[in-house]
Amino acid sequence: MRYNVCIMSYQLTLRGIDEQTKSALLKGARSKGTSLNKYVVETLKQSTGITDSHSKYVALSSFFDKHHTSKDDQDAFYEALSWSDKTSIRKQQQEI
Repeated sequence: MRYNVCIMSYQLTLRGIDEQTKSALLKGARSKGTSLNKYVVETLKQSTGITDSHSKYVALSSFFDKHHTSKDDQDAFYEALSWSDKTSIRKQQQEI
C-alpha cells in the first residue's frame, strides 16, 4: 500500500527587516547548519507554538497504536511522510 502525503506550502515575503534582525537570523541559520529559509520557518513555528516534526511523529505513532494498523502500513506511511518532509512540493507533484 502506498500513501501520498500532501502538505500545503505557502510563500511569504517579509518587509521591513532591520539589519540587526537579519544578522541574527543569518547567524542562527549558520549555527544550525541549515538554510535561512528553514531556520526562519522553524523559528516562526516555535514562536507561534506550532509543534515540531518530532511531535508530529509521536502523534502519528499514538494514532497507529489506537487504530491497530499493520507494521507494513505504518512503515509505508512513515516513509511517505519522511519523503514529504525532505522533498519540495514541485518534486512531489512530479513524482506522483
